[in-house]
Amino acid sequence: MTGFDSWLTPQGQPLGKAPADWLPPRLSPSWMDNLRDSLRRVAAQKSTNVGVVSAPVSFDDIVDDRPDAPYFTALNGRAGICLRLSPQNAPSIDSLLPAGRQDTGLHFQAYTRGGYPILRTVLLLPTEATSFESPLFLTNGDVQEFIIATLDSEIIELHLSKTDDDRSLSVVCQAHGVRAVLGNALDALRPLDHSADDDQRRHALDRMTADFPEVTDGLSERTQVVLHPTNSVSPVVTVEMHF
Repeated sequence: MTGFDSWLTPQGQPLGKAPADWLPPRLSPSWMDNLRDSLRRVAAQKSTNVGVVSAPVSFDDIVDDRPDAPYFTALNGRAGICLRLSPQNAPSIDSLLPAGRQDTGLHFQAYTRGGYPILRTVLLLPTEATSFESPLFLTNGDVQEFIIATLDSEIIELHLSKTDDDRSLSVVCQAHGVRAVLGNALDALRPLDHSADDDQRRHALDRMTADFPEVTDGLSERTQVVLHPTNSVSPVVTVEMHF
């Protein structure tokens, strides 16, 4: 068996193939959700037989207005972490090259002390800009797409770019140990109440920041996944829908 059929939680319970079986209701759409909606609108405007409607999208475009903040998503089933770095964190595009040759650390940690469940992630790059923390909510559409694709393939792409350079670095990584590490975190978070207002989420984030004042606080080998680069890849994905 492969994919979700062969993956169990630490308690031995199968996750199942349908996201609704093991993730909370989606409260915000993913990039893929929005792209599909856009393609449906394009198809609806055509008066003849439509056939295939497609649109290109780049992982790099997702973080155009999000400097120094990793974004977790998946496009066409390709799990990716997108990060656009400011000059303060990456003086040149060449400073990002080690991420294409050396292993990157990625930590997944369940945070439950703030009153709202958070999937805490920390990306440890082998570059001058080393560590980036990202708190993720399981109700977010892009987070769900990322989780589903990652557990299915055990592959995560890194898409690194700079705010002051048109060039970028995109690399495919084998995510060694991701099913066990991410599974442990999901197992702790999934049974909890994921319905909350913005104030409750902000309180949880503030509490997490207080508990982990440094980005690398609270990390261990048990929370780490090693991302081993295998080959370069284009950041551009063509999304197609058949009508």
